[in-house]
Order: sequence, then C-alpha cells, then structure tokens
Amino acid sequence: MLAVYTLIYVIIYKILRPHSCFIIDGIILILFASIPYRHILLENIIFILFFIEAIIDLWFKESYSLINMMILIASLWLKGFDISILWGAILPLILLIINKYYKIVIGDGDIELLFCLLPLLGIYIFWIFYLASLMAGLVIILSYLFKKPLDKIAFFPFLLLACLSII
Repeated sequence: MLAVYTLIYVIIYKILRPHSCFIIDGIILILFASIPYRHILLENIIFILFFIEAIIDLWFKESYSLINMMILIASLWLKGFDISILWGAILPLILLIINKYYKIVIGDGDIELLFCLLPLLGIYIFWIFYLASLMAGLVIILSYLFKKPLDKIAFFPFLLLACLSII
C-alpha cells in the first residue's frame, strides 16, 4: 500500500513538477499517517521508504522531502527520542555548515535524509556516513580508472547499502 502511494506520488510529481505538489504531499502524508502500524513492521516500512528514496534519487537526481518526513515519522514511532539523537545530529550540522560557508560537498537532500534517520540510527549515523563515503569514493575512483569520470553521484544508494550492512 505504501509503495502504491509513493508510486502515485512519483508519477504526479513527474507530471506536475515540484511547485504544484504541496497539496499532493499533504494528502499522501495524511494517508501515510492513517495506515495502521504494527511495531514489528515499522522497521521494514522505513527501509522500503529508504529503498524507494534511493531509486528516486537515481532516477530523478533529486530528493523528496515527503518521503524523508515519512521516514522521520516512522523512526520516531519506532524508537522515540533518545540522547544519542543529539550526538548524532553533530554530523548533519557540520555538513550543513560546510555546505553553507565553504563548498557544497553533499546535497541538501542527503543531509535532510541523515537528519530524518537520526531517531533510528542515533550515534551510528557516523559509521553509516563513513561507509557510504567509502563506497562512493570507490565508485568515483573506478569511474576515473575506466575513463568515464562522474561529476555528480547519487548518495542515497550508498547510504542505504551502509545502513543495511550495519543494521
């Protein structure tokens, strides 16, 4: 059911583009909040949303705040608020400051996803980011070896693989 909502959202987004999707975002968020959850299924729902977000990042080369917010809501329902969220928030804040005042090193959607994953991952967000950065760096090095350098790379799939390898 959740995949159907996301697929409908992606199709409508592709047709209307971002400026006219606020009403659709609200409707889909209300539908997502009305789904009856079982505590055991929440982690699976989070990773399904994360997988859909990685596919959207590969396909459209952008991030959707709606899916990130659904990940945040489900993470908070699953884990609640913990002190490790505050320690884990240091990484996205540092990345945000670097993007703002120095040079864009990571996309704003990636930083937003890191913030939304904080309730689920807590302090482990550092390890997730480290592994994702290593995998992305390896792909960039391989692209130079095959003489097809990448100028922009989707980071969500690497975050997903790092999450799946740690959790």
